[in-house]
Amino acid sequence: MIEAAAGLESPARVLTLGCEHGAARAGAGTVMLPCVAMAPPSLIDFIISRGHADGVVIAGCAERGGQHRLGVTWTKERFAGKRDPYLRDRVPRERIACIWAGPTEEARLNRESDAFRAALAELPADASRVLPAAKAQKIEEAVP
Repeated sequence: MIEAAAGLESPARVLTLGCEHGAARAGAGTVMLPCVAMAPPSLIDFIISRGHADGVVIAGCAERGGQHRLGVTWTKERFAGKRDPYLRDRVPRERIACIWAGPTEEARLNRESDAFRAALAELPADASRVLPAAKAQKIEEAVP
């Protein structure tokens, strides 16, 4: 995640977590997963709170054609606080976009991602949500 986020450019740095069965394609700023439900909510918290990206696009497969059982449902429930593990309240929801698009809907995914990026660029920087670099470094050093 850190490596994928390193190449993101301002004004709105967006990291995409993509489903292998959806419209997302591997590339700069995109991390592909067998199912986006495999990304724990704490990962989205990490990406945003540590300032690795200004926002995260969850680019899952189409709601009507989920490839991995209940991935779409579970992801929605986790973000809504209805299923454990929950997305923490401190994570600003306006910095997350869930786009459920099948493999033939790449153009729609791109349009919605571009609209999300434009909306992010309009948001004020929220320094209170980002850990100070010194504190983040200490935490990362403490993790084996």
